[in-house]
Parts: sequence; C-alpha cells; structure tokens
Amino acid sequence: MRTFVLTSFLLLACFAAGFFIAVTERPPYGTLFRAYDAFRRNPAVDAVYDRLRGVPSTPPPVAPKADKHENHHWNLMAERTGDETDAEIEAARQAVEGLAYLQSYEKATGKKNVTVHDPARSQPGLNLFTNAVAPAAHLMDQAGNRLHTWTIAFEEAFSESGAIRGPGYRYWFYSRLFPNGDLIAVYPRHGIVRLDKDSRLLWAVSGDYHHTFDYDSGHGTIIGLRRGDLRPASWSAADSTWHERLVTLDAATGDVLREVSLIDAIEQSEYAALLQHASGPNPDRLHPNTVQILDGRFERIHPAFKKGNILTSFRNLDTIGVVDPGSGLLVWALTGLFDHQHRPNFLDDGTLLVFNNNPVRGQSEIAVLDPLTQERVWSYEAEGFYTRICGVAWPLANGNVLASESQAGRAFEVTPDGEIVWEYYTPERRGENGEMIPTLFEIYRYPTDYADAWLVRKDS
Repeated sequence: MRTFVLTSFLLLACFAAGFFIAVTERPPYGTLFRAYDAFRRNPAVDAVYDRLRGVPSTPPPVAPKADKHENHHWNLMAERTGDETDAEIEAARQAVEGLAYLQSYEKATGKKNVTVHDPARSQPGLNLFTNAVAPAAHLMDQAGNRLHTWTIAFEEAFSESGAIRGPGYRYWFYSRLFPNGDLIAVYPRHGIVRLDKDSRLLWAVSGDYHHTFDYDSGHGTIIGLRRGDLRPASWSAADSTWHERLVTLDAATGDVLREVSLIDAIEQSEYAALLQHASGPNPDRLHPNTVQILDGRFERIHPAFKKGNILTSFRNLDTIGVVDPGSGLLVWALTGLFDHQHRPNFLDDGTLLVFNNNPVRGQSEIAVLDPLTQERVWSYEAEGFYTRICGVAWPLANGNVLASESQAGRAFEVTPDGEIVWEYYTPERRGENGEMIPTLFEIYRYPTDYADAWLVRKDS
C-alpha cells in the first residue's frame, strides 16, 4: 500500500510539473515539445490518433463536383473528364494551390441576397464584403441594399507595363474601411491599393501580397502578408519553399517600412519542428492567412500575447502562432486542434475564435478555444456547412458570430445557441448559363453610424 501511495504521488508530481512547464513554456519546454512532436509524427502513432478522433481512413472529396469550363477560373480540379491537356491541369492546380483562388467553386442554388433576417436577434450594422465578381468592395445594409461600392480597374491601379497577371487581378480578397471613407484592398498575388470614398487612387504597392492585413492606428501603419522568392528548405519534402514575410507599410503612403521573415521566425524558434508538419512537394509550406496586431490586453494570460506581437495562422501547418516582430521569432504556437484553419482572432475574454475548415472531414466548424487549456468553449457545425478554401468568422457586439462560407458564396450570422438570424448569398452568377456562384471571400460588419460622415444614403 505504501508503495502504491508513493508511486501515485510521484506520478501526480510529474504530471503537475509537466503541466506547469507546458502552460508557462519554461525550460525544458522546447526539448519536450520536439520529443512529443517526433513521437506524434510517427505513422503508427498518427494512425491510432486519427482512429481515436474518428477521422475516416478514406477522406471524403475535398470539393463538390462542378462542371468543367473552358476559362479555368472555375473548379476544373473538382471534376476531370480526361480530355484536359497537361497545361490546363497544371494551370488549375497552381490556381487551387496558390494564394489567388478560383472565381467560382460551386453550382448556384436559387438563393440570392438576404434570405434570413431576424431584426430582433441580429446585430444591426453595415456589411462590407468582397467577392470574386470584380475588384470591388461593397457596403450593404442588413436588408441587402448596396449603399456604396469602391472599385478600380487593375490597369489603372498598376499602370506599369509587364505586370504579371494571374487570377488575383480580377478581384479583391480583403478590404478595410476607414471612418473617412478611404478603403485599403488586396489584389491577391498582385498588390495593395488605397482609395478614397470616390474610388480615386491614393497609392498602390505592387508585390505578391495576399489574404489580409491589420491596421495599427497608434503608428499609422498596416502589416500584411507577402510571398517572396523560393528558397532552399532542408526540412521540406520539396526542394524549396516560398519565403513568406510580414511586411509593415505606411498606411498614408504605402511605403514599405519593415519586413519579418516567417520562415526564419519558425526555423530559429523553439517551434522549428512545426515545419515538418506539411507534407508533399508543394512549396507552399506555410500558407499564412492571418494578421492580427495584439493590443496587450492578454499579456496577463501569456507573455507572448504582449502589445505589438502578431497573431497569425499557418494553414498548411494546421497551426496558430504569435510572432514577435522585435525578435523576429515565433514565440507561441498551438497545433493539433485544427485542419487548414483560417483567421483566428482574440475575443474580449482572451479566448480564440477560429474558422476550422476541416477538409479531411468535409465539414467546417467555427470554434472558440481557450488558448492555454485548449478547451473548446463553444463550437458551431451544421449539415452542409463547408468551405475548403478561405472562410472567416467575426465576433459581433451582441454575442453572435458573423461567418463567411466562401465557396458557397454565403454569409450568415449565428447565435450562441446555433440559430441562424441573418443569411446572405452572393446574387451575381458566373458561367454562360449562370450556373456558378462566385466565391464570397470576407464579410465584416461595422456599426450602423460608421459611415455617417460621408455616406449619402438613397433614402436621405
């Protein structure tokens, strides 16, 4: 009996010590993390882990079937007829695996514009969204009325000759509205522009910018994501990897002020083992898709969450992380809970709201997680709710969540108890017969009076 008590006490003490090291990330956390990571990546262990999680041995299709179309800006990869040329297949593969997405993925249904609106339970406001119809952003009320549009032709924004044009010059992926009516938008893989309320060009910066950026009002800067050249990667199954960077620009002029290498940030940190997570020959090893500048409110939870650090997401590593731009290092990471996730952001209570795409299951999820205990505080799943690419979830002031189901061209607002109280479908259609619905990249809700200083309403 005495031996049993002593053994139990020692095991409990070891567990408590391990828990303390894991939560505080004190030495020897780095060594333990690398040992655990090597153990978890063993194929036999991985198979058992997936069996316990209920992951099917044969993954479901990653995208619904869609008709082949000759212009290759739709979902050629979803259905192969056998008569495509090698060049056609390669063009489609690069579009799917790259950071400039296809303009349509799914067949359209009869649903258009606002299909659900419960004024009593939905959050009032103005909705800013971008889709794959054109290089444009639209401001829309809760009834679906478009109140204002910003747009500029690619040729006008980037007039220099010889600009390489991929799919991303046809649309904006993300945009952000300022109180004076100015708007900054991303042409994925082509550059960033700033327009005034009348769509007059204020500045344009060429470059392989993609996904998103965040605005630092204290410094008057934006921090975005930019892909660089291929560089050797000894840790990769591919011969090389894209060199991704966090880039700081002057929000008033577009001048580049600073760059931080995301490859170096991981490779030189205690989390270097994460780079082994992505498999296959694709050089898009990281696929970062998030930038959120931390305001310091949650440094009390963990020192990595100090003011000025950057919350980001590495889709192809199934990892959320925090980068310290001062040291240039990844200082915190959370992995193993997501599958190709997008756009995590901190909520007011210090939890993380994450859009979990889940392509291995073909079932997307919106989850709220405790960043330290990894507890799932809340989650939303529904039959048919799935987007393999993109997707974002934003918290609303009334406690609801506003989500973009990108491939379906759909946005919806969901309550904490899982009720849909507002729903919107892109009304435009693509294709010779209007059979495809354009991708809806992101939608964000501003307060109802956010644009009062400059917006001329039709009913005024």
